[in-house]
Amino acid sequence: MRIAAMVEGQAFYYVLLWVLAFAVWFMFLR
Repeated sequence: MRIAAMVEGQAFYYVLLWVLAFAVWFMFLR
């Protein structure tokens, strides 16, 4: 249960970072 929560949090932060990087890349592209 503890490990699952940790993995879930890691995945959430990973997705958040991916979205942020994509937004910055899109801003630099246009």
